[in-house]
Amino acid sequence: MGYLRVVVVVGAMAVVVGGCGSGSVRTAAADAQVESGSCQVSGVGGHTTSQSCSFVLSDGQQFRCRQAFEGQTPTARVLEHTKGCVRLPSLKLSPAERGMIAALDKARGCLTAKGIRALGAPVLPPNPPGSDSADGEIVVGRSAADVVFIAFYTNTARAQQLEASLMRNAHRFKGQVERHGAVTVLWVHPPSGVRAAVRACAFA
Repeated sequence: MGYLRVVVVVGAMAVVVGGCGSGSVRTAAADAQVESGSCQVSGVGGHTTSQSCSFVLSDGQQFRCRQAFEGQTPTARVLEHTKGCVRLPSLKLSPAERGMIAALDKARGCLTAKGIRALGAPVLPPNPPGSDSADGEIVVGRSAADVVFIAFYTNTARAQQLEASLMRNAHRFKGQVERHGAVTVLWVHPPSGVRAAVRACAFA
């Protein structure tokens, strides 16, 4: 899953557009998920003249499509076999990045299974060296009073290094920060009604 912008983002954080096909001998992994997607639409006089949607899968594969999916997030196999899509060069993901993506996907699926709205995805392409942004994020909450941010990092050292800045930001609005390994949770309005579920899914 992922999130769509129009420009669009896919999965937890979004809705997607496109239509695609295969451009290489390599096949899309059956368990790969669409993690991010963006669409650009151009038109004249209120009429669409062209659109292009790009998608990134959890294994680094990339596709560019021309036809809309009408708000549905496509699967890896749909992207591979739908006419109008071409495969782009795959992103080179390190083992740490793949591990972070797997942890985020697992947490997002866990929260969704508990009936909790969980929107978010990994940052793809990955953050450049020296970036102080999370490598992936999920936004959780049934209401504004329950909003929670879950930040995922490629390793514990990186999460620990950036924890102090999150704590300073949280202090400004009386939030709380809790970190376990490479995952940091920012409780915006503690205590949260989803605290137990977030802990169980994010820190599993």
